[in-house]
Amino acid sequence: MVQVSRRWSEVLAAFLLFILVVGAVGLTMRAQQRLAQQRSLAFELQILRSAVALYKVVKRQNPPSLVALATETYRLPGDEETRRYLQASPLERDGSVRDPFGTVYVYEAGSGWIRSSTKGYEFW
Repeated sequence: MVQVSRRWSEVLAAFLLFILVVGAVGLTMRAQQRLAQQRSLAFELQILRSAVALYKVVKRQNPPSLVALATETYRLPGDEETRRYLQASPLERDGSVRDPFGTVYVYEAGSGWIRSSTKGYEFW
């Protein structure tokens, strides 16, 4: 009887240890995913804001929308190649541009400022 009780306690201890290890690995993976999303957000904001700055230089005004920024083209003086302000179009099928967290970027045409609408990242 003592042998059976001890065996069950060993199985239970091993099971609890397994659960702890799986939980720790899961938390670490989630933290790494969040860090990757943050890096991607910073990178995407830099690209989008640079494209807005380029649009301002070429057209002397802010783009009317992110759709215009993603679809319109320009040509530099003395250059025959037509280029897009954003080389890789970030547009979704519904015409929105989403950040790495899956929320829509907010573009203010008056100021030309782009920001994430993800809670906690609105002021990046």
